[in-house]
Amino acid sequence: MILQPGRLRRRLSLLLAALPWVLALPLDAQAVQDLPPVMPRLPCTLNSFADASLAEAPTQVTSVQTEDINGKAMCLVQGVISPQIRFIVRLPVAGWTQRYLQTGCGGLCGRLAIHSPQRDCSFERDGTLAMASTDMGHTSGAGGIWAAADMQLRVDFGYRAVHATRLIAGELIHRYYGQPPKYTYFSGCSDGGREALMAVQLYPKDFNGVVAGAPSLVFTIQNSMYHGWNARIVQPDSDQPAIREDDLPILHRRAVQACDAADGTTDGLVSDPTCKVDPWQWVCPDKVADPSRDLMNAGNCISPRTAAAVAEVYRGAHDGDHKLVLGSVLPGSELAWLRVLVPRNAVLQRQTQQRSSHDMSTPLHPSKTPSPAAPPPPKPAPNAHAAVPDAATPTRPPSPEGTPIDQVVLPPTARTVSLKSSSDIIPALAYPGSYDPHWKLANFRFTRESLQRLAPMHALLDASNPDLSAYREAGGKVLIWHGLADPNITPMNAIAYWQAVRDLDPQADDMLRLFLIPGMYHCDRGDGLGSLDVTTPLMDWVEDGLAPETLFASATEVDARAGRGRPIQRFPYLTVLKPGGDPANPADWQRGRTIDIDPALYRNWAGAEFFKPGFQRFCGFSGLQFVCQP
Repeated sequence: MILQPGRLRRRLSLLLAALPWVLALPLDAQAVQDLPPVMPRLPCTLNSFADASLAEAPTQVTSVQTEDINGKAMCLVQGVISPQIRFIVRLPVAGWTQRYLQTGCGGLCGRLAIHSPQRDCSFERDGTLAMASTDMGHTSGAGGIWAAADMQLRVDFGYRAVHATRLIAGELIHRYYGQPPKYTYFSGCSDGGREALMAVQLYPKDFNGVVAGAPSLVFTIQNSMYHGWNARIVQPDSDQPAIREDDLPILHRRAVQACDAADGTTDGLVSDPTCKVDPWQWVCPDKVADPSRDLMNAGNCISPRTAAAVAEVYRGAHDGDHKLVLGSVLPGSELAWLRVLVPRNAVLQRQTQQRSSHDMSTPLHPSKTPSPAAPPPPKPAPNAHAAVPDAATPTRPPSPEGTPIDQVVLPPTARTVSLKSSSDIIPALAYPGSYDPHWKLANFRFTRESLQRLAPMHALLDASNPDLSAYREAGGKVLIWHGLADPNITPMNAIAYWQAVRDLDPQADDMLRLFLIPGMYHCDRGDGLGSLDVTTPLMDWVEDGLAPETLFASATEVDARAGRGRPIQRFPYLTVLKPGGDPANPADWQRGRTIDIDPALYRNWAGAEFFKPGFQRFCGFSGLQFVCQP
């Protein structure tokens, strides 16, 4: 067996990173099949592709040029699929190994770039794959107003852009090389993970295998109930947030102390997503007036107000009787909350100094905040609304300045991801109908009714259909991965989806694998294991039948612990250190106990119907009428 140079380099880099672990594997587990390279039969010119178009993807090719990318000559083809889906296709001028990889985008997309979400993946550099990507049908960046009054743009963003790009890319590849790709793949993270799952659910023949990283698979709930709740809890008004930047190291240290040892070593990483913490145990003693200014207690405790907010963030959105999300941030993710849930201190300090009538130490709501000499408030009952915006009423008490946080023009660093995502998406994408320019997060109701009203857009935007039977019949493979310290999208969504698929198909392990990465933030980086290659193991599974039992994750190159790595066991197994083992030696990590997830997680919540099959719709215009069908 002969490996092509590009793939050989990729294999060697992975083997060297995990050498002690790899040497313990049987030789047949390291085997890999490769394909002979194919040369183009046409020149890289506009004339070669000018009339490329398909009935299902009416296309205008707008530019064709040869560029040097990482020392490899590439034929770059760009164009527009009706009505306004921009795409880019990258075709190797030499050395194409008959594979196609389409990459996803994050957030609300709106940008055109081919991007691999895995740091250890060298596909963008080795020049052996035909690759493509799309802007998902718009160029408007993060805001959602572009889709508010245009249902076709919602459809294109929801699922059509990925499918149409796959079709036209296949046509361009066939023209250029005289043959279609032998294997087709998709890899994306965040919204790209949603795009991957949507593709296998709606178009099971498009890709032989997909990688879905940190998938926003319940997009509607994620950007309303999840981010909206966190914004209301953390930034209830235009003064001090309930959780400050200074609190995050304290919260993280206490959470890690409670949850770290589950994997057999105290290495600062939380591996068990079921671990629970009680922030009320971290409240300062009565004598501490202000933990942020008391040098004797700095870094050891938090205020009652902060504890109440942290408890509600961990708990996730609810209306007192019903859970409105599957789960929330997990213990161990606290350092990643900055600028996602929690604004930077420096920005808020500057804002406050400009208001001479109000000092930072003044309680926001004196009637709700204990005086420094008072004992901490009693720990709330399970259904209590401690320090929570009233879920039953559309308004909340104003700040001392009288202005809710989402009505204040804040610097970009003060507008957290949660505040911006919910404010952008709830009024423009989450619900049907026209955009309301007067909509305010302050008036949003966290109720079961509000969740159920997401159903029409759930049918277009969410990728939570657990019925993968058509994809199984097509021979497809799905790799889902999620960082356990991800504050943008809760890992519990991926766990619940994995379980929902298995409930329908007890043999789902044959085509679906989930990996949870300790310490990883949203899509990469993190406290520890922030770098991995998932696409190469997917290829091994699709082409060679080697189902991955582990993925090798390592610290990023910017981390002081760079080079540290370990094999991550597939869910539901915990990765544990052998007794007496060395945490720095990958070979000393092994499969541990099964992680037991309470079935109530995915059954007893207000959105349980969102994880059942049969909800998705194909929609489009028939003449002047917008129609949908199953």
